Amino acid sequence: MGRIDINLSFPSSQEPSQLDQQSPVKLTATHVASSEHVEDVSISDKVDATQNYPFRPRVRREDLRFVDASEVAKRDGIGLNRLWIVVDDIVLDCTEFKRKHPAGKSIIEGFGGHDCTWQWWSFHSQQIMQKYGNSLRVARTSNVPNKFDRPVRRNIELPTAGEQW
Repeated sequence: MGRIDINLSFPSSQEPSQLDQQSPVKLTATHVASSEHVEDVSISDKVDATQNYPFRPRVRREDLRFVDASEVAKRDGIGLNRLWIVVDDIVLDCTEFKRKHPAGKSIIEGFGGHDCTWQWWSFHSQQIMQKYGNSLRVARTSNVPNKFDRPVRRNIELPTAGEQW
């Protein structure tokens, strides 16, 4: 039986509470299997500020793996399941992000395992998708149902300036 020693170090000039996306951080993990065997792994890098939450590199749409709609449906966020939603046939893993969603986690949880394309685009811009959605992408899919029918837009004729209300 061995042990793993993990050390996270920050620049000596900064306290952890003062770190930002540009701060270098060093993570060292040492696996000690026995007194004769030691493995040492170090990662030292600056976080790229152009990569947004949760700092995953962007993968081209065609390079994302394909998952069947039945697999997406299993990722409903209930119990220990991951929380996946679908926008434009792209699967977004919102398991961690849901706590940071400005409108609250229940909005995202309500769409777990389902498509929410029309709802997404009703409230979010392309810039929001680029800032948050791109880094949450985990797969491509198709034929995932949306739990709600899109409402029919009706034009309402408003009175002209000369008419009485």
